[in-house]
Amino acid sequence: YPDSWGVAETVAELEEQGFEVGIIAVIYAQLPEFTPWANEDFAGTGQADAFLKGFVEDFKPAFEQKYAISSDKSACTIMGADVAGLFAFYATMKFPDKFGKCVMYSPAFWYNRQEMRGFIENERLTPTDIRFVFVQTSADTQWITDDIEYYSSWLFNKNYVVSNYEVEGEHDDRTWGSVFGEVLTEE
Repeated sequence: YPDSWGVAETVAELEEQGFEVGIIAVIYAQLPEFTPWANEDFAGTGQADAFLKGFVEDFKPAFEQKYAISSDKSACTIMGADVAGLFAFYATMKFPDKFGKCVMYSPAFWYNRQEMRGFIENERLTPTDIRFVFVQTSADTQWITDDIEYYSSWLFNKNYVVSNYEVEGEHDDRTWGSVFGEVLTEE
């Protein structure tokens, strides 16, 4: 899957331009691990907290130590597409001290729409220097577009830094990959 985004080629081009990309870790998970709350229409969903706990407490520190990279949140971008975009947003809001940038490609908030909105409204979240980036494609459904608008506005009104990209193409890896370099290097 990472090759369908053109990650290797994009990273090579960015490095040739002098941009320090760092390390990109691609983590594969399934719908259950990427959904924060159970959705009765999808069996086994709602296991994101356990997956996230392992990621934040075990994987991330071990990875940082093994590769001698900074544990400072400004050095860590989390990104995901579709349901992984939902997970990236949830992870960033749950652990704002771990991620400096959250990139969501066509995030599937609809899996847990009501719960996520309740979560962000009920949490005592303090705006930080986290940058949120939303990417939507011309083929995204209206509910994805509406959710991006809702969360972008909510974050902006709470004084978070928010960027929005619209890209022509399908709701797929190749289209998301076409702006991978641009959103990765955005500051």
